[in-house]
Amino acid sequence: MRIYIDISASYSLIDRGDENHREGKKAWMQMLEASYTLVTSNYVLVETFALLQSRIGLEAARGFFDTADLLFDICLWLQPFIPDAGPIPSPPTSKTKGLTITSLLN
Repeated sequence: MRIYIDISASYSLIDRGDENHREGKKAWMQMLEASYTLVTSNYVLVETFALLQSRIGLEAARGFFDTADLLFDICLWLQPFIPDAGPIPSPPTSKTKGLTITSLLN
């Protein structure tokens, strides 16, 4: 089973002072034990980094960024639609190669 992890879930996992930290950590551990595939997107990573940096500090944000590969199984690289701008290249990683939201959900 694939589970999409949003900003609130990733943030509450890191911030021990967050009111949802304990419940979020428990849910995260249950998903890991059940071998769920944890999916997120580049937007979630950037927003979580910014939120952690503004609320907790740069060290917490860097810690999250440095361990993101361990936290998530798949990171979808979402691209904004810019008419007539041509394709925006995705970063070359094995976790994102050939994946789209449509292929993930089907």
